[in-house]
Amino acid sequence: MTAVDDLAEAEALLLESGAAKPEQQLGGERWRVFTDPAGHPFCVVGAVAMDTPAAPA
Repeated sequence: MTAVDDLAEAEALLLESGAAKPEQQLGGERWRVFTDPAGHPFCVVGAVAMDTPAAPA
C-alpha cells in the first residue's frame, strides 16, 4: 500500500500510466485498488495528517 497526499491526483496519474481501476472499490474515499498492466492488484491510500488524533485502541 502506498500513501499519497492527493488521492484523486494519484489516481489520474496511475490511470494515465497504464494502471486499471476495478469497478468494485471497497475503500470508499480512503483508498483505491488498481491493477498494473499485468493484472497484479495494488492499493493507494490517502495520507493522514500527522496532527490527526489516532483512533482509540
